[in-house]
Amino acid sequence: MKPYIICVMTLAHRIEELQNLDQGWMNGQGAPIEREAFLLVPELAELLEETGIERIGLFPTIEGSLELEWQTGDNLRQGITLNKDTIRLSSLDADNDYREEEFANATPYQTIDAVKKFFAF
Repeated sequence: MKPYIICVMTLAHRIEELQNLDQGWMNGQGAPIEREAFLLVPELAELLEETGIERIGLFPTIEGSLELEWQTGDNLRQGITLNKDTIRLSSLDADNDYREEEFANATPYQTIDAVKKFFAF
């Protein structure tokens, strides 16, 4: 499934679309997206847009997680992967330097705080 560029006006529609993915949604593979993965998407999308990020990709992973991804002007690819128990923050720069942090069982406040710190918002 290709990334879907979202904005505040279409976010609810995209979430509904992804919540309806069945087992095997990608050529016989692909777990349904865990409901818990959707809980912070609106707040995270709003935070990203407030920082000036205009094009946010929202798409499922084959493992049943949800990913928000964007690219900045300096060719830095960044992402937030959400599932029911963990959040993974990742960044890949133009020199292929990769960094990642993963948090388990974080509260919504801890998740937002971790996102702000990791991406220096």
